[in-house]
Amino acid sequence: MSIGVIVDINLKPGGAALWTATSEERFPTARSWKGCEQIYLGVDQNDPNHLIMFQKWTTKEDYANYRDWADAQPRSDEMLAFLVDITETTYLDDTKV
Repeated sequence: MSIGVIVDINLKPGGAALWTATSEERFPTARSWKGCEQIYLGVDQNDPNHLIMFQKWTTKEDYANYRDWADAQPRSDEMLAFLVDITETTYLDDTKV
């Protein structure tokens, strides 16, 4: 059964454009990762500095393996300068509805 992961990203003003452009560069690698079924990045219509990333993975283990790899990659100082916080607390089981 697939799992969903919601990542809540809060940025300082002006950060969304940079984060979106960087995600566009990095998502092809993530999407080709074993178990990745979908990655979607959206901007909150009420707050342009609030991004939500929804990911769908075959298993939680596939996602954990990807996160281990992604966390070991170098981070852009420019991106980090815009970051307020990232909250990744929501894991969802697919109901198939």
